[in-house]
Parts: sequence; structure tokens; C-alpha cells
Amino acid sequence: MPNYAIITLDIDIPAISSVSPVGGSQDVAVETPLIFTLADMLTELDIATLELTIAGEQAISGGAFQSGYAGQIIQAGSVYSISVTKSNGWPGSADIAYEIRIQDTVGNELLYQGSFYTAAGWTELSGEWVNLEEDGTSI
Repeated sequence: MPNYAIITLDIDIPAISSVSPVGGSQDVAVETPLIFTLADMLTELDIATLELTIAGEQAISGGAFQSGYAGQIIQAGSVYSISVTKSNGWPGSADIAYEIRIQDTVGNELLYQGSFYTAAGWTELSGEWVNLEEDGTSI
């Protein structure tokens, strides 16, 4: 009797199921983390291939947070949550463009781009974020 093998061919790129803030969001607070939810249903993601550029700066390279950025990469089964903040917050009144790239363990690559716009007037004073336009604070 012949032996048969079932082969599963993975040609699907990893999927991005959510981004927060949603692309195109306006008036985003400068301390808001950028959060991605990613998954690959057939194979795992290769975190060593994770690259994230935010506003022209490398925030994550080779799966490691770069200077000036912090966050978490959490895996729950085949789903990964990636949360990123800029150490001194996003600049106020700015279009924050980002690009994320990652591959699964067989080399299928996801490339996703988006942006959000931060609220005006935010700055850090004595370790706290204040909106100078809303509370009338002067420096």
C-alpha cells in the first residue's frame, strides 16, 4: 500500500488585524502608544525580521527597540501584539508616518504603512504631558 503525505504550502503573508491609533486619526495625544496586532495562521512570525520606522526614525530593528523608543512585543499563540512609544512622546501638531515590515518563518513578508496626526500644543513639563492650548499654561 502506498504512503501518502499531506503537504501544506504557506504562500500567505502575515496579516495585520488592527492598528491603533487607526490610520488617518486626528488629534492623537502625544503619549499615545502605537499598537499593531499581527498574525500568521500557518507559521510563526520571525521577530528577528521585524523592522519599524516611525517619522523617518528606526524604532525597531531586527526585533529590538532602538534608542529613544520603548514598548513590548507579546506573543499569544499565532498572534503578536507590538506596542511602541517614543521616549519623549510624539511631536505635537505632526503627521506621524510609519512603516512596519516582518516575515514569517518561511519568508513571506508583510509591509504595512500608515500615519496619524498628533494634537496641537502638547509638551512635557516636569514629567507630565500638558496641552498648552487647552489649559493656558505658559513656559
